[in-house]
Amino acid sequence: MTLAPGTANIQQLLTDGHGLGDVLDALVESKAKKGTEVEVPRRPLPAVVPISDTQRTTLRTIVSKLDALQLPTSARLLTDVEKDTFIDLFGELKDALKVLGVGESALKETFHNHLDVELGTPGPDVKQDKNGHYVKAGSVGFPGKPVEVKREERGGKAASLTDSDLQRLESMGEIDHATYLAMTDAGIRNPNEAKIMSLLKKRPELLGALRKVATLTDKTTAISIRAVK
Repeated sequence: MTLAPGTANIQQLLTDGHGLGDVLDALVESKAKKGTEVEVPRRPLPAVVPISDTQRTTLRTIVSKLDALQLPTSARLLTDVEKDTFIDLFGELKDALKVLGVGESALKETFHNHLDVELGTPGPDVKQDKNGHYVKAGSVGFPGKPVEVKREERGGKAASLTDSDLQRLESMGEIDHATYLAMTDAGIRNPNEAKIMSLLKKRPELLGALRKVATLTDKTTAISIRAVK
């Protein structure tokens, strides 16, 4: 039995109770070649998302109208006045929801910018996302508040194995059709993690094949509000 280069240490994962996700993560990591990354120039931080005066007026107006709103307390026909009022208010409320989305985006960008500036000039290992924000976890809190805003890292792990990946391995001659069938569910032919892990324990040389299709997902961040722990 000959193991593919760079997979010998990963074989230990097959006997330590790890799942296929852990194995794929290790395979992706083993593909990375240290010292070969090209440093990408830093992009300027993105512009602030503004909230216009018109949008502010829309929010103030809808809040006052909702405060004065009196809906029927039981199922009945609406009066002509109620029809006229509720139809207009429903349309205004839909517009206000769009403005609330803008407000949420503006606040998220504001927290992103705060955390970016707080980082200063991070090292080359800290990347930027498609919007120019640093992909680095952080938090914004205030003394005495029970909640804080957190920037949490997402992704950056191996992508899930797909049927297309296994079919590609078969077409490349890396696995035979019997192996493909042994790795997938009957009928729908989706990769079956339990079957694959069982097969890898018997034939760890297949790690080299899976390594060829193991890919890394993009690492991103998300702004959320969390209880202070």
